[in-house]
Formats: sequence, C-alpha cells, structure tokens
Amino acid sequence: MREASTSTRRGFLAVVGASALAGCSGFDDSRDGSETTVSMYHLRDVTDDGESDPILVESVPVQIEQSLLDERLRRVSGLLQRVPTPLDQERIPNGVIRERLLRAADDATTSSQHARSAQTQLSALQALTRARERARYAAAAGWAYTAENRRVPELQAAHRQSVNDARTLRSTFAYRGDDPIRAALVYAHLERNLDVVLNDPAPHVTESSPLLAVAEWGEHAETARALVDDTRYLHDRYTATISDHAPDVEDTLTAAAETLAMRLRDRRAELPPEPTELDDGLAGRLRYRLRDDAESSVRRVTGPAAPARAVVAAVVTISNFAAYDQVRTRLEEDGADAYRIVDASDVRELRARALQAIRDALEESPRPALARPALADAATAVSFADESLARYSGDVRVSRLYDPVRRYIAAAARAQNLPSACREVLETVES
Repeated sequence: MREASTSTRRGFLAVVGASALAGCSGFDDSRDGSETTVSMYHLRDVTDDGESDPILVESVPVQIEQSLLDERLRRVSGLLQRVPTPLDQERIPNGVIRERLLRAADDATTSSQHARSAQTQLSALQALTRARERARYAAAAGWAYTAENRRVPELQAAHRQSVNDARTLRSTFAYRGDDPIRAALVYAHLERNLDVVLNDPAPHVTESSPLLAVAEWGEHAETARALVDDTRYLHDRYTATISDHAPDVEDTLTAAAETLAMRLRDRRAELPPEPTELDDGLAGRLRYRLRDDAESSVRRVTGPAAPARAVVAAVVTISNFAAYDQVRTRLEEDGADAYRIVDASDVRELRARALQAIRDALEESPRPALARPALADAATAVSFADESLARYSGDVRVSRLYDPVRRYIAAAARAQNLPSACREVLETVES
C-alpha cells in the first residue's frame, strides 16, 4: 500500500513553511545580485518523479488485520455523517468557525484516503487515527455543541477515562518475547503511544467561542481514546504470537538501554563546542544542525523509563553522531568544494544519493526492521526537502536552496551510517 501525494498535504506544508523559506533570502552570500542562480525549470524532474512522498515509512512487526482498519474507517465515516450537509451560514453564521469545522472534515477525508493507499498497515492505522481526531473535531464535538448541547466537562471526563486506561494498560506490559529486538520494536511503539496519552498537554483554548472549545476538547479526547485502543490491540496481537514460555526481556532491554545511554553521554561530552561566529553558508548550516541533532537526540535514549524506546532510539542517535562526524570531516578536507551547488544537476545528484542511501541501508542493515524507524525519518526529511523545492519558480539564488540541500545531505549521511549503528545496538542487546 503506497500513500499517494495530495494537494492538501502540499498546501498545508506550503503554509507552515513559506515564511521560513522566504527568510532564506536573508542568508544570501551575495548582496549585489552576482550570486549564482538555479533555474527551477531544470529541477522540476526532482519532485515530479513519483517519489515526493517518503519512499519508506514506519512499520511494526505485528500483523494488523484488515477488519480492524475497516472498523476504524467506519468510525471516521460515522463521525462525518453527523456533520450536516451543507454546513452553511444558516447553520453556523460565524464564517471563521464554519471554516474550521469544514477544514477539519476535509482533513478527516484526506487522512482516510491516505489510509487506503498507505505503504504499511501501521501507516494506514496512523492515518485513520488522524482521521478520527479531525472527524471528532468537526462532528462529535464542534457540531454536537449546537445540535446536542455537548459541553467541555463531559469531554474532559472522557479524556480522563482514557488517561486512566492508559496507566492501567502500561502497568500490564510484561516485555516478554522470543526475540528481544522484535519485542523492542513492538514495545517502543506502544510506549510512544501511551506517552502521548499520559503527557500530552490539555488544549490551550484561547477561543472566545464555546463551540470551538468543545471542538478542541473533542479532538483531544478522541486522540487519547484512539491511541489507547490501538495500543491495546497491538499489544494483544503481539502477545498472541509469542510462545507461552517466551522469556521476560525487560531486564535485557533495560541493561542495553543503560549501556547505550552511558556511551552516548560520553560521545555528547566529546562534541566540539558550538561555533561562536554565525556561518550562514551551507557548510555552516550543516555543521550546526547535524551537531544539534546529535546532541539533542541523546535525550531520547536517556529520558524517562521506557527501555524499548531507548534501545530503538539509540540507532537514530548513533547514526546522528556518525553523520555529523562524516560531514564535518569532509568539510574540513574539501572546504567549500565539499558540497558546492553550481546548477540543478548538483541538487538532483544530492537528492538521488540520499534516496539510494536509504534503500541501501535497509538492505545492508543486519536487522532491517531495527533500521526502519530511523530510515523513515530520513525519508521524511527528503520528502520535506522536495516539498520545499516545489514552492520555488523561476531563477532562484543558490543560497535559497541551502535548506532543502542540507536535508538531502543529512539524510544521506544518516542512512549511510545506519547499518553500523544497527550493528552496535544489536551487539549491545545480545551481550
């Protein structure tokens, strides 16, 4: 199942990213108009080759039944059916409120379409969770305020029930498994789901409209319920596939997480200091962002007790450090020539290199499933860079392409170092 690209997704990303990209012109190396330009006409094939969506997405080693996906889709459809058609001025006089409810319904429909064409069962389930959230905003919360006199307190009570259910479910995790790596991949996803439920802050409702306050809380409550439902289902499906005598692997994962955390704290301490002078060129941005990613990702391994997430996150973090070292070394050796952009072919080559590195890493990793979460992140970065390029037209100064180019370079470097990162984590778990 492959998730198709949509104009809705592109439109949303264009809105949230346009100001940041426009700001790139403030980083131009040239102020006199002499800077090299790249014709976007020659870059159209970069984003029009059918791979503008991520070439790889997350998965989980649990078989998700089609019947569950059908059930989740029926939930979305049922919620949307509660929204009257048309949702016009007569029913909702306030144009701003009406637009938000319509946008939520449109988001739910789009996410449902993504689920039908998703690459993996997990990405389909995640798309349907998003669809449920947005459908609830429009229907069971926003419209129900008008039609059913629904109020915030009952939605807050529903959310509290989901939080209580999440705590109870979390306490039942036994971390059993015939294969500690498979167990880590499954439980990492379950830990992440419940962490959202238990720690997601309440909606910051600043709206003067009680209807929109209900809509926000309805979406919040639906998110929590969907994640608890999905987690319980995946947990039950996983435990049904392991043997009755499968060992407890929690101690194994905890010990590995502690070892990896200690190792990564040491690596963080050895990072060179942050630059004291601003370097707005491509090389400066690469150094800064890759160093920052390496340093900040250590927290994903050393954070609150979640041993499976820590083990899986260590793969990403180790590859972040290796990518930083790799790029920094090349910049020191080759200087400005390391990643020089002269014309569209240079951008195209960097993108192709990133995509190939992701494919190669999946094949070359000793446990492809362990590499997949990190590779999904890298693939998303490439896709985001594609979206950025697609917003330009005409002749564009090279410096305005630094941000998407940086993403291509970083994605390639991370992917190239993922097989060895997987190997290090595997050896730590098995030792």
